[in-house]
Amino acid sequence: MSYLFNKQDANAFDDWYQNPENRWIIERENQLMFDMIQPARGEHVLGIGCGTGQRLFKFLERGLTVTGFDSSEDMIKAAEKNLGSRVDLHQGNSEELPFDDNSFNISVLINTLEFSDYFETVLEEAARVTKDRMFIGLWNKFAIKDVWLQIKAMFPYVPENAIQFHTSGEVKSVVKKLLGKVPMEWKTTGQPGEGGNSMFASMIEQSTFLKRCPFGTFLGISVILVPSFRLRPLNLKVEKKNEAFAGAL
Repeated sequence: MSYLFNKQDANAFDDWYQNPENRWIIERENQLMFDMIQPARGEHVLGIGCGTGQRLFKFLERGLTVTGFDSSEDMIKAAEKNLGSRVDLHQGNSEELPFDDNSFNISVLINTLEFSDYFETVLEEAARVTKDRMFIGLWNKFAIKDVWLQIKAMFPYVPENAIQFHTSGEVKSVVKKLLGKVPMEWKTTGQPGEGGNSMFASMIEQSTFLKRCPFGTFLGISVILVPSFRLRPLNLKVEKKNEAFAGAL
C-alpha cells in the first residue's frame, strides 16, 4: 500500500527545512532540476507529490504558473499555509490525476515514486497531463553517501518499509514502455566527499563531469514528451439498407 503522509510528517519536514544546511540540500537539487528542464516564464508546471510546497517557491520566482498536487490532505494543508493563494493546490489520487490531457508544459515528481506502490501508473498519468517536459527526482539507490540518514532526518516518523528505491534504468525502462523512444537524460547531485555547504562543495556541484557520477545522493531524470491524447472508441450508427431496394440495384 502506498504511504500517505500525515500532519506529523508535514511538520517534521518543514522543521527540517528551516535549517540553512538542510535548505542548501534542496537548493542544489532544485538547481539540477532547473538546469535539466529549463523552465521558462509563463509556462505552467504541475508538482506531483508537492508535499508542503517548499520546492514550488522557486517556480513562482521564475514567473511560472504553478499547480501543486498531493495525495495527502495534511501535506496540502501545510502547502496552503506556506504558499497561500499563489499556487493552485489539489488533493487526490496521483494514479488518476483530475486534469485534462496535455494540460501542463512541465510536470515534476520529486521523491514521489519512492512512496507509491504503483509508480508505473503514476508516471503514465504524469505523462498524460504533460505536453513538453517531465522531471523525475529520486533518492539514488546507488549513492555512496548514507541516503537513509538524510531521509530519517527529513521524515523521522516514516517507516523504512514504506520507501522503495528505484534506479535510473528502472525508471527509464518504464518511460520507454509508456512513451516509446523519447529523449531522456540523467544527472546526479550530492556527490561523494563534498562535505556539505561550502565553497568546495559548490565547486563540485557545478562540475558538469561530476553530474554524470552514478553515486550522487540525488538522481534527476528529464524526459522530453511528445503530445498525447486519450482516445476513446467512436460509436457510429449505420442504417441497414432496404433489402428490396438493394436487390433492385
